[in-house]
Amino acid sequence: MSKYKIVFILLGFFALGSGASSQNLVVIDTTINREILLGVVNKEGLSLPVFLKNWEEAYNNYQPAATTVGLLKKYFRKNKNVTIQVFFGSWCGDSQDQLPNFVKLQDQAKIKRVEYFALNRKKYMPQMDTSFYRIQFVPTFIVYRDGKEAGRIVETPNESLEKDLWNILNAKKEE
Repeated sequence: MSKYKIVFILLGFFALGSGASSQNLVVIDTTINREILLGVVNKEGLSLPVFLKNWEEAYNNYQPAATTVGLLKKYFRKNKNVTIQVFFGSWCGDSQDQLPNFVKLQDQAKIKRVEYFALNRKKYMPQMDTSFYRIQFVPTFIVYRDGKEAGRIVETPNESLEKDLWNILNAKKEE
């Protein structure tokens, strides 16, 4: 039996055993022959060694701009209609660079409505039609206001994660 079939059999057992989609699922990606995260991931899953062996160091080294963090904190406290979806690859260097920084920003600005989705190299994950999101590069941070896309940060920020996020949130709303 091939590794590919074994992985999907294991995925089936995890899904049946949990009664819902599993979080922090680690599988073998046969295209790169290594373990990856796949599917819905929570913040704890991001710190698994399969994603980044030095998560704590990377998290601690990032120092978001305090002024912008303060503005974001106020914004998210007042605006409960904003959510963020993060699509990333645990195999991807840009994802490994940016996600510890984003989680630190999320913690400091107290951003609560964030979902993390781990994709394989084909930008796919089970139980979601990822083509709907038009993910070409990872990480992709999609910001929604009132359920409509307000903007994206793709791969690396233009200025910094906090400044790019602030710019998205303060862009004029299209009527």
